[in-house]
Amino acid sequence: MDNTVYSGVDAEWILLNIGNTTTQIAARLPDGRIEIINESATETLDLTPWRDCKLAAASVVPFWTKQLADGGAFLVNSAHSGGLDLSCMDSSTLGADRLANSICADREFPGKAVVVCDFGTAIDIEVLDGGHRMLGGAIMPGRKLLRQSLNRGTAQLPELPLSNTVPEKIGYNTVSALALGIDAGVIGSVREVLKRIQHALGAPAVYVGIGGDAEYFLPHFAEMKYGGKDFTLRGVALSLEYELKNAR
Repeated sequence: MDNTVYSGVDAEWILLNIGNTTTQIAARLPDGRIEIINESATETLDLTPWRDCKLAAASVVPFWTKQLADGGAFLVNSAHSGGLDLSCMDSSTLGADRLANSICADREFPGKAVVVCDFGTAIDIEVLDGGHRMLGGAIMPGRKLLRQSLNRGTAQLPELPLSNTVPEKIGYNTVSALALGIDAGVIGSVREVLKRIQHALGAPAVYVGIGGDAEYFLPHFAEMKYGGKDFTLRGVALSLEYELKNAR
């Protein structure tokens, strides 16, 4: 989408999902629907068009978290956890995106253990037990970070462009070797982590995949449902709704 100012039905709230690489801006409409307005690079984010709007956000960027807090925006954090029980984990450093994803999973799959895999700059995996409790999760570098790390940490390895094609053969040159090592390797890494999570849960779970790189990963995990492009934003809206309801 382009970065044009929203000109549709008046929004009750503007929702923000501010990630390390990309920011989503959406309107929460009076009927409760969420309409994504635009997606843009976080490094060029400009919230000036929304300065007179009511804002609710999940932000993992300290600069924007402070700016929004100083401006009176509603922020998803451990104090605004949408009714989730966080007692099983240390929530002091819990990312707002991870929390918003967990809130959405808890509400949309009531009574079920849920594992959410957010395939973005980092791959965040969140685990809920079906009893409104967030148990924790796992974090690992995403495909772009792995590419950047090898490029910046070595003298000659190039930064490989992203592709949705999984290498099937042994790498015959540096580029194809990088593709096999990173793109096949990260699938194996996610699979191993999920195996350990499933063992720890000891019961069936719903698996949900989201994030900017979900298109690459989902075909390799038959048990995983696609959560939708606005999954994190739905979590922000649900946290907001919970707080507004319980503040009355």
